[in-house]
Amino acid sequence: MIKPTIFFVLITTIIGYVFCYRCHLINPRFIKSTGYHTFLHSAIWGFAGILLSAFIFWLMKGETNAEELYTTGLNGLLKTALNSIFPQIYVPIYLLHCIQIIAIAFALAFFLPSIILFLACLISGKNKGFVRAKAFEKIADSDESPEFSTVYYKSWEFGLPVAFTLSNRKVYIGYIVGSAGHLNDVLVLPLKSGYRCEKEQRLELVTNYEPVWNDISDNNKQVELSKFLICLPIREVIHANLHDFKYKDVFKKHEKPRAVEQNKHGSYSIDGNGNVSKRG
Repeated sequence: MIKPTIFFVLITTIIGYVFCYRCHLINPRFIKSTGYHTFLHSAIWGFAGILLSAFIFWLMKGETNAEELYTTGLNGLLKTALNSIFPQIYVPIYLLHCIQIIAIAFALAFFLPSIILFLACLISGKNKGFVRAKAFEKIADSDESPEFSTVYYKSWEFGLPVAFTLSNRKVYIGYIVGSAGHLNDVLVLPLKSGYRCEKEQRLELVTNYEPVWNDISDNNKQVELSKFLICLPIREVIHANLHDFKYKDVFKKHEKPRAVEQNKHGSYSIDGNGNVSKRG
């Protein structure tokens, strides 16, 4: 038979887990925690929820005496239900109180984060996405945040897309719209994609997505671009930087020509614009 203390710890931890997972102020750090850190976060917030629920229950109980509490209202309903299910078991009044306090704690764990988020949006005048992002920004420069979270907020601050270079030299340039899973992946709406050449690691753009997104938006207002997001695993990203297309031509003026390519017909040089000229 399960000991009451184990049952209490289990219930408290579950309540704390639900609250931590749903609360935008705690969620960024909580989902990055592992092992006993996750358990401690859940237990602490769950115990705080139980105490708050007990206080709320005490306020609701008021001056009603124990005999009336035992036979009337919700207590009476719970007692009748438990006696019907377990007719051989005596149901003490403290058990009825514990059930109600736990029910209040679960309700708080589920609804209180939504209330906090609503108040934050109301006070700041921003939408839910902005408020959640600001909550995550506070750990962007800490060891608890995933890689490249700093450039995420720089992109947000300057309104610029980010160029992600993957381990296979594939490059995606686009806007970060969120994180997936446990912040191990990043969701990107691509604007352009390409690769870095093997010899000089120059960026070669191959696909332009912007005209496609514009056509989709113009032809069908109901289509959500979120279905075209690309999920990039953080572990595969070896470099990320802000990318401003306005300065592309300016940088090209100061790029060195590509290295000389040799084949059986002679030597050829390729300039920054891709023009080929024979040498020698």
